[in-house]
Amino acid sequence: MMSGSNLTVTPNAKSTDVVSETVADSGSPLVTVQTSDAADAALTTINQAEQFAQANLQAQQDMVWWAMLMFFATIATVVITAIGVWFVKRTLDATLSAVEDTEKAANAAIEANAIARETSVKQMRAYVGVASTRNERGQCAWSAQSNLLMKMTVTNFGATPAKFLTSKIRSAIASSVPDLDDTEAWGSPELGVEMTLNPGDHMDRLGSINLLPEEAVPFQTGTLWVYFLIEVEYVDVFDEKQIARQCFGTNFEFLQTGQAITLPDHSKST
Repeated sequence: MMSGSNLTVTPNAKSTDVVSETVADSGSPLVTVQTSDAADAALTTINQAEQFAQANLQAQQDMVWWAMLMFFATIATVVITAIGVWFVKRTLDATLSAVEDTEKAANAAIEANAIARETSVKQMRAYVGVASTRNERGQCAWSAQSNLLMKMTVTNFGATPAKFLTSKIRSAIASSVPDLDDTEAWGSPELGVEMTLNPGDHMDRLGSINLLPEEAVPFQTGTLWVYFLIEVEYVDVFDEKQIARQCFGTNFEFLQTGQAITLPDHSKST
């Protein structure tokens, strides 16, 4: 058994470490170990490799942590973006609904204005009507020149003047009412003077027709009738052109009492 041993390390001139262990009682060396520079270098390399491995492991662990952090950050971004898109959609839907409501309100206002204007026009415009008028000889009579005469009255029943009013009277002898647009069947018009007819005012027009000898017998037997067509054109205060057209007819029987009948199916008024 060894006791009281001392361990000493001394460098030599060739950079070699000498490790000596001596026995205290004898002072003679027991073991001598020498290590070279190559062994130190190998040990240093091993230590450095181990340190690099530790650093690399730490770096990988840090990358994993950052990857998890970025993963959750991405999920949070997606969630926030989805919430933002939802709010934007709600805003767009509300804006679209507001635009539609505004459009409906505007259309309703336009329609209300149109109705109000139309009502105002109907209430304020001129309305001209024509009626056959009885005089002391009735509505129809023979003139001294053997012409058949009919007196017609044009009246403004509206609330405003009828401007630029003109009238024309056509007459025809036929077994039935000619087409109102057949100018040849109605003959040449008797034109009236242009005038302004104020509300409540009226004017009289006299239509006349001369029966030819060959027409006298058919007229007296009731085969032929005499028709008068009066057409009045005028402009109302809204600068709209209006037309009033009325047709009257009489035969020999009616003429005995000076009567004429109104033919509403052959009339027109705007």
